[in-house]
Amino acid sequence: MKLSVNMDTSGLEKTLRDWELRQLPFATASALTATAKRVQVATVAEMRKVFDRPTPFTLNSTVVRPATKSKMFAELILKNANQKGAPPSVWLEPNIEGGVRQAKRTETMLRSKGFLPSGMFYVPGLGADLNRYGNISAGQLIKVMSALQAMPEQGYLANKSERLSARVNANAGTYFVGKPAGGYLPLGVYQRMPDGKLKSILVFVKTPHYHKILPFYELAREVFGSNFQAEFNKALRNALILSPILGRAA
Repeated sequence: MKLSVNMDTSGLEKTLRDWELRQLPFATASALTATAKRVQVATVAEMRKVFDRPTPFTLNSTVVRPATKSKMFAELILKNANQKGAPPSVWLEPNIEGGVRQAKRTETMLRSKGFLPSGMFYVPGLGADLNRYGNISAGQLIKVMSALQAMPEQGYLANKSERLSARVNANAGTYFVGKPAGGYLPLGVYQRMPDGKLKSILVFVKTPHYHKILPFYELAREVFGSNFQAEFNKALRNALILSPILGRAA
């Protein structure tokens, strides 16, 4: 997902002198980039309003691609790569466009092992260790995936010692997938503690459908309409002041 902002300067070109025209591409590119950065700031502010405790990764999930004199448009895009997990587009696009989110990498792994039925996703259970943003902690998720042997081979081997240690730890308990209590409890990942009690760690749910709550495009149009002309005027004025041609003309 990306948003581009551009401007048609054909009308303005007719009103400028030759030496002023040479500064127009630079000024336009500068103004487009500055406006895109304003859209980025406004988007982050809106994320703080519509999301419950957004993570720093979510707040830093956009990047501005600047305009240039040969590429007369600026872009605000969602980062689409994250070596440690799913890209932010997985959870942000459904909140912008509506619809169904993509599966997380861990959900894909659980499906490949036959634990997570097709078309289902997981949410934290009541017994999950949550971080300050309300998500299951990375440490516990690693333990779950390791115990179920649902990690890639490299990750599985890297966590083998931790998994074996957990087995001999009297307080660790064991993780399993099922519908315990005679099927009364929902399908998911549970932790059976040494005293026999169960903790619900992950609950498997049907495909979640999201409503549009982040007005990304509407916000961008509003910011562009309110700020571009001022940014362009400032950029053109600075370009003309700094222009060596103008200096000689004076």
